[in-house]
Amino acid sequence: MSRSRIFAALLTGTAKVKAAWPTEIVHPPQNEEETTSLIEEFWPTVEKANDTSYRAESKVSKDNIIFTSKDKPMLRAEKEFIQRESTLTEFGWSWTPCMNEVIIVW
Repeated sequence: MSRSRIFAALLTGTAKVKAAWPTEIVHPPQNEEETTSLIEEFWPTVEKANDTSYRAESKVSKDNIIFTSKDKPMLRAEKEFIQRESTLTEFGWSWTPCMNEVIIVW
């Protein structure tokens, strides 16, 4: 996996039954085929991270990897830090009801 392709990632699971991984990609996927390909590319790294967790609900599954779009990036503060709570609130409507499917946030 080319780390230069990932611009930002935010592991979330607060108040959720399962963890999700909203991810900002330099060139976001434009269709389902690109999304699937990108998830497969990242999956070995996600598996390594999952191996470090002993709690089943904190492991990220393929269907909980979510990509943002250039039109709607994660919210930032000074020095490009991700505003975690604001981002989760802003995007919450997009992934909370659909935790069992891959979503491209447009």
